[in-house]
Amino acid sequence: MGRFIGNHECKIDSKARAIIPAAIKKQLLATGQTFVLKKAVLHPCIELYPLAEWEKILEKLSELNP
Repeated sequence: MGRFIGNHECKIDSKARAIIPAAIKKQLLATGQTFVLKKAVLHPCIELYPLAEWEKILEKLSELNP
């Protein structure tokens, strides 16, 4: 899968759902993967991770001292 670099304007609907631009959505659906969308911590943006990568991040976080 390729990388998405740059700014892509997305809208949030009245139910707080992100509306992904059609061109990006088409590319994501073509991969057949599941993705995790999350709010960025340091910047006013959202981040998109393939599920397998997100699970690696969760595993690293679970090893940290609470």
